[in-house]
Amino acid sequence: TDLVNSAGSQRAEALLYAAVPQWFPANLYAALNPEDTEKYLNWVTKFSFVSVLSSGSANFMMQPMERAILNEIFIDRAPDLYRLAHGRALDYWLNNPHGDPFIQAQNVLYHRILVDQAAARIELIDLYEHYVEGRQSGAGEQWGETSEADEVDGQPRQTTSLVDLFKPYEADRQLGALDQLLEAVDEACGYLRQLNQPSQSLEELLAYMMARSTQLRGGWEESIRMLDDLELTAEPGLQPYVTRAYGFANAGLRDYADAIDLFQEAAWQFEQNEEILGQERSLVERADTLIALGDAYIDLAEDTISLDERRWRLESRGGFLRGLYYLL
Repeated sequence: TDLVNSAGSQRAEALLYAAVPQWFPANLYAALNPEDTEKYLNWVTKFSFVSVLSSGSANFMMQPMERAILNEIFIDRAPDLYRLAHGRALDYWLNNPHGDPFIQAQNVLYHRILVDQAAARIELIDLYEHYVEGRQSGAGEQWGETSEADEVDGQPRQTTSLVDLFKPYEADRQLGALDQLLEAVDEACGYLRQLNQPSQSLEELLAYMMARSTQLRGGWEESIRMLDDLELTAEPGLQPYVTRAYGFANAGLRDYADAIDLFQEAAWQFEQNEEILGQERSLVERADTLIALGDAYIDLAEDTISLDERRWRLESRGGFLRGLYYLL
């Protein structure tokens, strides 16, 4: 705060602009702060809390603590200008896409959240669907209401093309990408709260996705605690997904009987929520849930057979030892 207060208006503004993106190439900084860019970029990058991402590159990153403080100051002083800065950053990435499709998707989604929450909601769902389920774009529009426009900031929504670029990614990379994506969404939602424009819809989606991400790493009990904390008010169409997630957790904990009940309940909920989800989405999710239900029945049967087999072996071993005793 003292640094910003003592820097003078133009230098203070130059420092605040540098805190808007999670990281920035020199050209992005020029888009954010077009006047005397080179002069102010040289000044900003001399601070110890601003580092070069790689030797010889023109890509910079501010340390998280200082960046969070500067974002808070920016929001408090000029919330409209803060949102405008995110709009400029979004335009930059739409017109200058990064070569790595995951980094591009994260950059675009992060800034879009601060610009257009309805479009960001759709984009988040589509990216999640691809990372977790291996599905392609279009899912977001089937989870409920859509964005009012097919264009955002004069640019066509890039959800489809971005997700299609992820096809070559392997499962391990996708899970790592999902974690980083959700962290970026969490950060952006925090800034929305500071702007007094919280998105309950995005936060509910984020909470559910974080719980599922935890499950994908085997954190079944932790995921149940996360799901217990989730209250659905803005995303009623999420309820069957949450019920199914409880089913996955119980199956992971080998409580197959409860998992079966939950999968049956989720399948019914998907059918009942067809109006919210859309017919195609409802049918697809119900089919996936029935597959999970079938797997749970198989696991329960195998678990029962395994238990019976162990009992048989113990009984057989006991009979053999008793016979041996009498022979001796």
